[in-house]
Amino acid sequence: MFLNITYKEIIDFVEENYKVKISIEEIDSKSIKLSGKLALLLPKISIELSIERINEVSIFVHYNSTAMNAILKLINPSSSNKISNYIDIDTKNKYIIIDRMIVTEDISFEISNIEFDDSSVKIIATNFALAKS
Repeated sequence: MFLNITYKEIIDFVEENYKVKISIEEIDSKSIKLSGKLALLLPKISIELSIERINEVSIFVHYNSTAMNAILKLINPSSSNKISNYIDIDTKNKYIIIDRMIVTEDISFEISNIEFDDSSVKIIATNFALAKS
């Protein structure tokens, strides 16, 4: 299965759900730069995200900005490093760790690869299955 999520879709989602206008720029096929202003009185921030490695269980996305730790605290104010069932944060080493195997009530799939181009995020997934009713 091939998923293609355009930067416009991500930008619109962030603006609609978090009221923040961001921009996304491809650096290379494994890295992007996010820029935005979180509040009127705060300066614009930029964060680079890079797919560092994919192992049997997880995808490791490195971020380079200490501001990201503050943003992650806003998203997840609890002391837990788990943002969702599938995403953990390692603030000490600046990694977002995504489970390769995603299982919900409706679908399951395994992420094989993630790449960036000038307009979208491309996700290759295998072992796709719909839940049995």
